[in-house]
Order: sequence, then structure tokens, then C-alpha cells
Amino acid sequence: MGSDVTIVCEDEGGLVFYRPNEIASVVMEMPQRCRVVSRDGNVSYRTDWPEGDWARVGEVRVNPEALVQLEKRLWSDPAGFVHVGPLENPVELAIPDPIATSIGVPLQSVLGIRRTSAKSCVWITDQGETPQANSADSAAQAHSELVLVQEGVYVNRHRLRRLLAQANSQVVDVIMDDGRIILTTERGVAQRLAVRLGLTSAVRLEPPVPGLDNHFLRDWPFELATASAELLRRHFDSARKLILHTIYQAFRYRMLGIKKRYGKTHRGFWYRPIHSALYRAGFLSSRRVRWIEIHELSRSPDDAICQLYYRILEEMVGERKFLTYEELGFKEVKVGARRLGRKRPEVLLVAEKESISDYGLAVHRNLGISYVDTGGTPKLIASEWLARRWLEAGIGEVEIVAFVDLDPDGWMIIDALIQQLARFGLKVRKPPVFVITGEQLSAEEIELLTRPCENPESPKVQKWLARGGGIGGRPWRFYANHFEPLERVLARVRELL
Repeated sequence: MGSDVTIVCEDEGGLVFYRPNEIASVVMEMPQRCRVVSRDGNVSYRTDWPEGDWARVGEVRVNPEALVQLEKRLWSDPAGFVHVGPLENPVELAIPDPIATSIGVPLQSVLGIRRTSAKSCVWITDQGETPQANSADSAAQAHSELVLVQEGVYVNRHRLRRLLAQANSQVVDVIMDDGRIILTTERGVAQRLAVRLGLTSAVRLEPPVPGLDNHFLRDWPFELATASAELLRRHFDSARKLILHTIYQAFRYRMLGIKKRYGKTHRGFWYRPIHSALYRAGFLSSRRVRWIEIHELSRSPDDAICQLYYRILEEMVGERKFLTYEELGFKEVKVGARRLGRKRPEVLLVAEKESISDYGLAVHRNLGISYVDTGGTPKLIASEWLARRWLEAGIGEVEIVAFVDLDPDGWMIIDALIQQLARFGLKVRKPPVFVITGEQLSAEEIELLTRPCENPESPKVQKWLARGGGIGGRPWRFYANHFEPLERVLARVRELL
């Protein structure tokens, strides 16, 4: 494997380019996440193994010259990651022969060329700048390694280190391997350079590496939950970033079979490992471990960070689909009653509250359909376990019969549950049907038991009406608790089946 091969990775700053001899270790953390440690200790990622023949320590591909041998079968790379096993398949990196240039300096020492006039240019080398009475275009045509950045400027692709997009701007620095910025240019120009280098994007790898789009999730060679204040403050400039990385590390520990006594609930996980790390990093003001539910009123900055942790965890499991609660080691949660039907388990009767669960369970027993009580807005962790149990029973699709309040919130509960079940692989095969609609109510019930919705002109209420909600086209609501007796509920569910 020649050292003129370029290995493209992505780190916290954007795209980074290495030659094989500049890499210390390469390990596949999980599918599509290949961790690359350079000889200077930088950690970056790519989606697949870099090409070439590498020495190995176990499943890790290594450059033996960049490792420190701690013991007979124990090796450390420059980032501090320890690799266990004998060194196998030691190979030497081929050093390409020097490539001559018209200025008498090997091409390996050339960083780029810059036009100075229509008929002259300057070669930028390790030894300094060398002027030449030749156009930049003509000089560059002699060497395919010199790639056009913008009119009159070329870079040696094998000396390029990174394309660094400046924060909150459309400006990109083109940085060489000696650290110098050879050009600062607009993102559009950098994008054209990326295309010439065979890439899709100038700011990130495509297809994307999972987890790099939000605070650059990565492995650490030390445990964040017990790391020193100095280490945490050096690497983490926000509570959000530290929370994300601590959650990811707990997930990776379980993947690797490393046992830690971390909490198995939202609250327990806040106690350990989250709270102590946040305190030592300076993001919490008190050593006292205080837990506040997501729906409670936040009374201090510490309370706000506790609720931030809860939202981040839900985001990683739900919106980003990066991990599951089971993969994080959380224990099973059931908010309310949950029953698998014996006759038609694929039909799921959903009640939104415990106060009507007596009717729901009676329908389950009488008709042999499945039943779940969400306890209000469905909790993502409860939906994960609901989906898991149904999938384990061989049920991959369900039909939902909704026994909820006739109001926008009741219907939104069903929408949220459908999204959450789909997140965990349990599909809803057709639109839900609702036990209670305006047509089911008598004139007396409408007169005595309904009431107008708050903010009837709001988008939420108007969307509900457009879907068939309301009573007689009006934005009025009705509580499921008033839909009785049981025989009426049974008859209505039979009709919907």
C-alpha cells in the first residue's frame, strides 16, 4: 500500500485527509462507523475500512510504528485507546519514489501553485515559495496530483489535510498537512474542489457516518462518568454535548460487553452516570442530585438541565433512531394495562387513560383483541416494549381501535403512538378507527356532556376538524368516561371490527 493513497475521513471540524502512514489505528465500531486515529491523536470516522494491507491487533488495523506497547499483548494508540492481542501481519508502507518537478523540488514537497500573473506563478513548497515564468495552469498540467481549487490556485491532493467550514458562515479554509491555510474561500468553491477530489460534499462524508451530525458522537479512551473535571472541561463546551456523549458511551459499553452500574430508568440514569459528570464539568451548580419530571415546572438552571437530559435521551431513541432503551440497558416499562389478545391479537384497542381501563379490559376479554392503556400521551419507552412484545409474538402489523376522548388531544395521542410503534418496527396497517365520534352521541349527551374546545381557531383544532373530528362540524369535545354502558362500548367495537 503506497503512502500516496489518500484516506478521507470526517472529524468534528469536517473532512480530513490522511496518507496511510499518518494513521495509527482503524476499528469498526459498528456498521457504517469506522473509527480512525491519526498519529497525532486526532479521532475521525468514515463509513468503511480504508483500502490496503494493514497490520492487525485482533480486529483492529494498525500502523505498528504509531503504537506504544504497554505489555506483551497490550498496545496503545496516540488517542489513548488500548488494543489487546498479538501483532499480526506486520507490513511496511511503501515509500513512493520522488516525483521530479520543473523547479527541482520533489512533488512530495509541493503544497500547491498560485498564479501571480497571466504568465507567471509561484510554487508553494516546504522549502518556501519558488517563482516560475510559467502560467499556473501550464505548471499544474504536468502533474495530476495538483488539483484546481479556484482560478489560478492548485493544491497537491496528497498534501491536503482538511476542508474546514468556519462556524456560522459560508466560508471554508483549505488547510494543508503542515497546518497552513493555503486558501480561504466560499463554500461553493470548496464544493467544486470536493467534486474534483471525487467527493460528494465539501463539509461531510456522503453517505453520512451515523452519529456525526450532532456534536460528533465518538468513543473515548476514558469513562466520562468518572473522568476528572480537567478532562471534561477540556473536551466539552456544553451540557448538551456532554449528555449526548455520556449516553452514547453507555450504549457502546453495553455493545462491547463492558458492565457498568448505570441506572436502568430515566431517573436512575440521571443519578448515574449523567449528574456527576455534568457537575464536575461545571454545568450544574450543586452536588445534590435532584430529579425533576419533564412535565414539572423548572425552577432553576439545574432543573432545566435535568429536563434537557430527558429530551436528549428521547431524541436519540425517537427522532434520530440511533439506539433503543433496551440497548441502553433500561428495564421494561408498562404505563398501564397491556394485554395480548387470544383471538385477534393484531387488533389493538388503545385507551388513553386508566379511568376507562375497566371497559377496555372487558372488551379485551369478551372479543379476544389486544389492549393497551397509554396513561395519557404515550411514553416512548413504553411503546418500545409494547412493540417488542408484539413482535416477539410474531405480530408485525396491527390495526388500532382508539377508545379516547373525542377531542384534538385524544386523536393526537393515537398519532403519537402510531409514530412510536413504527419507530420500533411495529407497523399500523391502516388508519385508526375511533370508538367515539360525533355520530355516536345522543342529543341529550351533546346537550349535557359536551363542551367547546379551547382556542377553536388554532391549527390543532382546525386540523382535527378537517380529519372528521368535532360534533356536527363544530369544535366541541366529549370525554370517553361518559361513553357508557359497557354493552354500548362492546357493540361499537364489534361494529368497527
